[in-house]
Amino acid sequence: MAVHPVPRAKPACSKFHYEEQLLDKMIRAEIHIESLDKKLQQCLTENLQSGKELKGYYHLYVMKFNKKVQEAHDY
Repeated sequence: MAVHPVPRAKPACSKFHYEEQLLDKMIRAEIHIESLDKKLQQCLTENLQSGKELKGYYHLYVMKFNKKVQEAHDY
């Protein structure tokens, strides 16, 4: 009984297999970047709002302080 080697078949890939994989990877990367951009914009907006609130509190504090200084000066 003779054993004949079975020829291995080459993987059945499309002609543009590499390009398809690359395009898929680029699309996933773009979606991920868009998600990160949305999160970054949200954080920046929240921090800007917090900064405006802090600035408002600071100005209020300075105004109250100046008023007390003026009252002490007038006393």
